[in-house]
Amino acid sequence: MTAPDFRIRQPQDLIAVAAELVGFRPERSVVCVAVRHDRRSAAIRCDLPPDPRRRDGELAVTRALDAMLQRVGAVEAVVVIVYPPETFAAERGIPRPTLGRSVHSALARAGHPVVDVLCVAGDGWGSYLDDGCPREGRPLEEVEASPLAARQTVRSAATPDSLAALPRVDAGFARAVRDACDAVFDRLRHPRGAAFGPAGTSGDAREVPDPVELVEELVGWEPGRADAARLGRLLAVLQVPSHRDVVLLQVAFGRDVGLVAAEREEVYALRRLVTGRAMDDLVAEDLARGPHADDVVLQDLLMGCGGRTPDVRRIDAAIEVLRLLVACAEPEDRVDPLCILAWLSWARGRGSIAAAYLDRAGEIDPGHGMADVLRAIIGAGRVPEWSYLEPDDEPVPAT
Repeated sequence: MTAPDFRIRQPQDLIAVAAELVGFRPERSVVCVAVRHDRRSAAIRCDLPPDPRRRDGELAVTRALDAMLQRVGAVEAVVVIVYPPETFAAERGIPRPTLGRSVHSALARAGHPVVDVLCVAGDGWGSYLDDGCPREGRPLEEVEASPLAARQTVRSAATPDSLAALPRVDAGFARAVRDACDAVFDRLRHPRGAAFGPAGTSGDAREVPDPVELVEELVGWEPGRADAARLGRLLAVLQVPSHRDVVLLQVAFGRDVGLVAAEREEVYALRRLVTGRAMDDLVAEDLARGPHADDVVLQDLLMGCGGRTPDVRRIDAAIEVLRLLVACAEPEDRVDPLCILAWLSWARGRGSIAAAYLDRAGEIDPGHGMADVLRAIIGAGRVPEWSYLEPDDEPVPAT
């Protein structure tokens, strides 16, 4: 939540700053802006239902908005903005009229103080609550004439896909990163995608990359100064599914959490080595008899729960380096880093950008397990609990 330094005086003012509030230019979206009694505001975005004829899509949107507004609390005013692909001209009136009015009635019945429900199409804007709205819509020039239109930034003019675009990299540097990654697996005589195993069980223990130390280096790197050898070792670590949770949790919550996650990974690796059983079997057994307390805490953090707030500076630093890493990697080695980028973006409240990373991962590996799980979480409109915390809320200390 933020405390805006501007005042909304008319609907077109809010439309003018909506992109700034959500961090990109909304398309095929439903954006809900809620203002609390303390003047803090929250901007919530959902995907627009693809088929305007299906009632279940409208219900999913209203339920998601209601659930998120309940979490914001003490709301004084709510405005919803629908961004449809259809135009006023093609529809001979305001697009998606059923959706707009359904959102208004459902949120009002739930007790939310809905002030307006607006529509912004490619050829005009209007209000679903305005019986006098022209059939052709109101001119978009009214939005451009708003004094708040000058607040538009390069980021607010971008789309999720453009914000998830990978940086350009030097071909020689990218090759050096890939070679460094290959060298890790060659030295260990270790298959890609398999766990390295407990310390000392996979070749020379000195050659096994330490994910905890690499992550601490990662959050301190500047993309322009990252060296190929260390990036290659990080890429090798990210090819091991069991290391993904260690990396993303440590990036977000610090070294102490990374150490706990790495320790739990070591326990499972040793149990797999001793028993010869699959990871899924061991996890199912633990769930049946009651999971370890640390596993519960780590799982809650992965799901955006647990009362902790992540370190946004670490996340932002890691995202920039990981984008460089993905740009250097071969397509088949990009999927796991893309999933980590998706989770970190979601943790920062950027679900649309997270979805764009997952789309890229799905193009490479349509059946990737972590991508499917994240897609289900983000597609359901789930928002991390820490998104609702005040800026001065104290994070829960590490345990």
